[in-house]
Amino acid sequence: MYDVEWLEQKEKENKAKTIRLEEELRGYKNNLIKESIRMGNEDLGRHYQEIGDLTKAYEAFGRMRQDVLLQKHIADIGRHLVSVTIEQRNWVAVASNTQKMLGVSLSSDEEKALQPLIKVAAGLAHLAEGKFSDASTSFITADFGVGSTFNHIASLNDVAIYGGLCALASMNRNELQKKVLDNPNFRAYLELEPHIRRAISFFVNGRYSACLSILEGYRNDYLLDIYLYNHVAELYNLIRSKSIIQYFIPFSCVTIESLNEAFAPGGGSIEDELISMIKSGDLEGRIDTQNRLLTSVPCHPRAALQSQTLASAKSYEREMRHRIQRMNILNAELEIRGKKAQSQKQGPNSSGLDAMYEMQRTRYGNAFEAEYD
Repeated sequence: MYDVEWLEQKEKENKAKTIRLEEELRGYKNNLIKESIRMGNEDLGRHYQEIGDLTKAYEAFGRMRQDVLLQKHIADIGRHLVSVTIEQRNWVAVASNTQKMLGVSLSSDEEKALQPLIKVAAGLAHLAEGKFSDASTSFITADFGVGSTFNHIASLNDVAIYGGLCALASMNRNELQKKVLDNPNFRAYLELEPHIRRAISFFVNGRYSACLSILEGYRNDYLLDIYLYNHVAELYNLIRSKSIIQYFIPFSCVTIESLNEAFAPGGGSIEDELISMIKSGDLEGRIDTQNRLLTSVPCHPRAALQSQTLASAKSYEREMRHRIQRMNILNAELEIRGKKAQSQKQGPNSSGLDAMYEMQRTRYGNAFEAEYD
């Protein structure tokens, strides 16, 4: 149930405010004062955004470009447009506007204040498109000190969660240690969400079951996140698959029971999951159903290197022989000439020369291919 009387009152107030702001903007346009026109469009755009009319808000903010006087005004327009397009879930427009903001010439302090907003907005756009590697790079490089510039989009805690999960899904252990845990800037974000920091530390230290256990404890919370809920299943599957692969790398064979204890608590089995990973090519191994073992695929690097070397040598030899053949053809003046060159050099015996050329070309060409190919 909603309050009908309150709703009608709010609609009247919003309509009256819209009329007032539009009349003020018309007055500014009549006076031809650019700064007033720009501020009038900004006030109108903010009002439309507050009442949920995002299309008109985007148009109002876009009209501000006609009356900008400073580079800072261009950055303000970009900030408004990014905010509106994020609410619209128009991620292509978000990426476009963040790129435009990067090209604005600002002072060092203004750039420092704007950088977190650009990075977080770009990270959200990459996250929405499923580009977890690019998203993690954007989030972990966002400056921490001036987080208030993007509080209307995401909180500092959100940046720690998004960056940490995307990094776990897309980076290896060395990258996680170097770019995330040893990153003093992003460490400040992780201090706000210590469970994400612990999960990353456990993964780096090879304690994969502990890492997955922490993440599973927060799955329901992440499913309620307005930006993350569509990607929770995929992120968790990627992290889980990476954990199983990293667990198996040091061994030539592992028992299924030990894998179940590490990754399938509660008496479950991950045999079906292992089969799907092997079929997809993510896991290089074989399942010994009789002995209940997961064994690594035997590899012969020496034989592979020899085969690759022989293939390269054969390709090089073939290319050289074709080059020699071409040189011999040119020296014997048996090159096929263009129509224009043929028409200029045609004479009474041209047809006979052509016939002789084709006969020799067929003869030597076939002999060459039979000998060397």
